[in-house]
Amino acid sequence: MARKTRKARLISNDPSEINPDLIKQAVIKICTNFYYLKNSSFQRFSDPVCEQKTLGISPALFNSKPFHILYLYANPVTKTILAFLELFGEIGFRIQLSDSYPGQEIKQLLVIDPISNTKQPAYKFNEAESVGNYLDTIPLS
Repeated sequence: MARKTRKARLISNDPSEINPDLIKQAVIKICTNFYYLKNSSFQRFSDPVCEQKTLGISPALFNSKPFHILYLYANPVTKTILAFLELFGEIGFRIQLSDSYPGQEIKQLLVIDPISNTKQPAYKFNEAESVGNYLDTIPLS
């Protein structure tokens, strides 16, 4: 941890200088790259929407461990591709990548332990079903 902390560089001491649009662009890029990495079909995303949301996935499902969690859900009925990103078990985002998805249903989960920087096996978390079921219970709009 000390080695990683030394490499980190603070751009500004003033939190008001942090650009929320740049953060949203970075979150959209993370989710888009995850979609492309996991799925062989190319889908161009025009005008993705990113909202910061309190998701609470880590505390609810993973015994409060501060995981990075990325859940991707493509629904052929609503034609949407949604992604949910939670960083350090605290900061959450809901991203609508597309509202014109023509493909099959997709439920994909990535869980990373940011302390050890290791990917956690999805089977430890009942695959993507437990995260999807949990997200269905919280208000997202």
